[in-house]
Amino acid sequence: MKQCNNRVFMKHTLYIVLVWLLAGSSACITSCGSNNQNNKPIAEESKDVAEENNEDKFNSNAAENNAQLVVNLATLGYSEIEMAKVAKQHSGNKTIKNLAASLQADHMLLMKQLKQIAANRNISTPDSATASDKQQALKLVNNNKSGAFDKKWCAELLNKHESMIAAMEDGATIATDPGLRAWINDALPKIRVHRDRLMQLKYTLR
Repeated sequence: MKQCNNRVFMKHTLYIVLVWLLAGSSACITSCGSNNQNNKPIAEESKDVAEENNEDKFNSNAAENNAQLVVNLATLGYSEIEMAKVAKQHSGNKTIKNLAASLQADHMLLMKQLKQIAANRNISTPDSATASDKQQALKLVNNNKSGAFDKKWCAELLNKHESMIAAMEDGATIATDPGLRAWINDALPKIRVHRDRLMQLKYTLR
């Protein structure tokens, strides 16, 4: 009788242990699955991917510098395109809408030309504005009413054009690729015209 009770006790004990192990495993699977879903890697920026690809492709300093210059100029170009888009959609000022449309068309053409130069040299380029630039444009819309938006947009886009002009002027001196240097020298006057038009507009919006 005593042996029978011992067997029953052992069976109950094993049963409890087995249930506990199964419950623990199930909880682990659920929590691990949940953690994996919550910790999915964030998609890399198009700019970062282009830079990483170029690092793998080019060994010489000159080639790497040319590739990085292309990435930087493309990033600036897409940033200005993003700003032009929001003005077309959200400004109530016809002059600004027309200027934004003109700027967007010009920069899209310049980006097409630059990407063709890059493709001919196997240089990877971004294909969109960075998340930071998109957020800046969205913030401009959300935080400002129509009149304030126009002034802020004009000031911010003017600063972006100044940055692009500076990058192009530096690029024209450091680029060792004749085709890239020719594109910069051809694009610079157009960007300066944009800058001058924005500067004139800025004073009319005071």
